[in-house]
Formats: sequence, C-alpha cells, structure tokens
Amino acid sequence: MNTLTRLNTRLLLAVVILLNIPNTFYWYSHSDIGSWSDVTSSLSYLASNIYLKMILLVYVLLVYAWIVKRNLLLRPYLIYIAALVEILHLVTSLNNWRTDRSLGRLFQDVFINFDGTAPIQLFSTFALVPFAVLVMKEFGPIRMQLTGALNRIRIHLKSAGTILALVFASIVVLLICYIDFQSTKDAVSTQGINYDAGFQWTLFWYWPIGLIQALLQVAIFSLVFVLFYMTAPAWAREISQLLGQLKDFRFNDYITRKIAGYIYGFYVVLAVGIFAVIVPMQTYTVYGYLKGGYEGSFHPQFLAIFPAGFALGLIAGALFVLVLRLVMEISVALVHIAQNTSRR
Repeated sequence: MNTLTRLNTRLLLAVVILLNIPNTFYWYSHSDIGSWSDVTSSLSYLASNIYLKMILLVYVLLVYAWIVKRNLLLRPYLIYIAALVEILHLVTSLNNWRTDRSLGRLFQDVFINFDGTAPIQLFSTFALVPFAVLVMKEFGPIRMQLTGALNRIRIHLKSAGTILALVFASIVVLLICYIDFQSTKDAVSTQGINYDAGFQWTLFWYWPIGLIQALLQVAIFSLVFVLFYMTAPAWAREISQLLGQLKDFRFNDYITRKIAGYIYGFYVVLAVGIFAVIVPMQTYTVYGYLKGGYEGSFHPQFLAIFPAGFALGLIAGALFVLVLRLVMEISVALVHIAQNTSRR
C-alpha cells in the first residue's frame, strides 16, 4: 500500500490546524489589536487586514475539512481551496513587503518572525510539510471529481442551466483578471514615483507576481464553482420538492421532518465556525492581557490559559450542539406524533 494512502487524513489535518493556530491568532494578544472584554475590537482589526483574513480562511477551511465525514466530494475541495489560499497569502505577503526589505529580512518576516517577536510564523512554516502531504494525498480524489465535472459539462453543454453557469463563471473570471490588472497597474504607478525614469526590475516584478495572484484567485473560484455545479442538481431537487409541499394548504404533509436535518446541519456548521474562531481569538487576547503588566519577562504560568481556554470553548460548543439537538428532536417528535394522530 502506498505510504500516502496509509497516512490518516484527519491526523494530518489536526497537525496542520494546531501548527497554524499561533500565526492565525497570536496577533490578537497585542493590546492595540484585541481586547479580552470586547471581541468586536479583534473582529474590526481582522476586517481591515487582508493577511489575517487569508490565514483565518485557511484555518477555517481546514477545520471544516477535519470535522466533515469521509465525504469524497467535499473534503478534497476544502483542502485544495485552503492550499490555494495559503499560497495566495504567501505570494501576496512576499509581493507587498519586498519593496522595503532585503531578501533575507523578507523571508524572515514571512516564514520565521518579525524583528523582536517570537517565531510565530515558524509554526505555519512547519505546517507546510504536512499540508503538502495532504495535498498530494487528496490529488487522486480531486482529479476524479474534476474529471467528472468536465464530463458532465460536455454531456449537458447545450442545456440552459449549464450555459448560464458557464456564462456566469466566465464573467467572474474576467472580473477577477480585470481587478487584479488594475490593482497591479495602480501599485506600479504608486511605487514608480520612488524611482528614476526608465526600466526598473523592482517595478517589473509586479506584473508576473500579479499574474500569479490572478491565476490563484481564478483557480480558487474554479474549485468553488465546480463544487456548486456538481451539487446543484441535488439541491435543486430538494428545493423543488419543498416548494411543491408549500402548496399544500390543507397541511396534510408536514415539512418539519424534511427540513429539520438541514436546519440542524446549518446551525452546527455555523456554531463550529464561530467557536473555532472566537475561542482561540479570545484566548490569545486574555493571554495578552495577563502578560501586559510583565513586559520584558516570561511567565510560563500564563501559558495555562491556552489549554483552559480551548477546553472551555470545546465544552461550551458541545453543550450548544447538544441543546440544539434536543430542541430539534423535540420538534420532530411533536410533528411525528401529529402525523400518526392524523392518520387514525
């Protein structure tokens, strides 16, 4: 059996997630970014920082890939989209920071640490190794899915739905290319005022790097588009059946049992996303608050906040899902009783 096949996917995902947590959330421990008593300050800073948004997106996608069941359709897409976003984050960081840094300092800032800070980025650099293994391990499933999508497009090429989907995808791809072209052009114009007239290698590199960024964004959109294209028929059938039952004005059939699973799934996915982000974010802000009065010294006892915070978050999340499950089961049970009673 191939070595990659023997490796446990969920174990690899757990390793990558744990190694990415420090670089994703450490920055909220700074007093000028996060506040232990007000999560909105951390969220506001997140909304204004493109780098933090990209590494957070990678983290969230990997968390969902970890919790999803052995789904040959969804997990490979989540892993590959996360990998492409990670590459986009690295390319964007290298491109935007290269103008005022030496090559050695640039790679240190991206892959190891900023001057005077702990080697936080080094954890994410280590995570690239199991991440690369994951990508190679999921290459077979993602290739199979993409081949199936291309075959389906060929078969249904003349259908109205496929034509509309392809037109929509083409428009989005053109918009991505146009926006990236304008962004690169503006960056060259802005930086050009700092150089003498004539050819400049520093300015020239904006164009190939901009092209790479555009290709990565197109690849990310393409994977998302293929995923929705492959699952759209099943969703369309479910929605069609639901809309048909809404026309039952005598209430002979109850739709609660049919949609309860979707409602439950939606809230579980939402809860996992919220707890996976807010818990480590606030844990790091509390850590920053505790060590705020001890600048220049290291107190290992403050590190206890991490297992404690993650444990409390896990318990709170599990309780929320449990209560949600009980509420949904009670609702479905009442409908089931009503259905059985009406048939007598």
